[in-house]
Amino acid sequence: MIVCMFSNNVYAHTGSHEGDCEIVVGQEKLRLSGYQLNSKLPARHYCRIYPQLGELNFQIEFVNPDSKYAKIELKLLSISLGDEFIANPLNIFNQVIKKYLVQVNNDGKILFEAEILEVALYSLEIILTQADGSHHRNRFIFLVGVPVAKIMIGFSVLLLLSLLVTSIKQSFYRQH
Repeated sequence: MIVCMFSNNVYAHTGSHEGDCEIVVGQEKLRLSGYQLNSKLPARHYCRIYPQLGELNFQIEFVNPDSKYAKIELKLLSISLGDEFIANPLNIFNQVIKKYLVQVNNDGKILFEAEILEVALYSLEIILTQADGSHHRNRFIFLVGVPVAKIMIGFSVLLLLSLLVTSIKQSFYRQH
């Protein structure tokens, strides 16, 4: 529990995108940021854990802004444990929520939106196709709908209450 409280990938952050927010697709390093439209803290971006369901705005940024690709495809996938999973258990992210054919902005960024209404693990598959037809792909996995910070605060309050009750019981027994 204490490790989760101090881990960078649990909380939203306003600082550096380094580390957990990055993914390598072929030779390209990309940074992913997500913003929740209905969040009380809209200036914060998320990487792996999004605390609320609803509208999400994503931004993918090429570390090398000079990268050029003939086609960039994004697939937002969710876990499906139905017949497809039984037929191929290695492909757990097989339910396509949305496909995007996107263009890179002049500043090297890709912007897109998604509405996510179920608490689950999701995967963003990024496929980069070069002019010669060769392509590279990778997946970025994230969790939506779990307010980890609130859960950790709740555990902390429960821990403090249990320590307080234990302390009161010990002082009561010492007096008798």
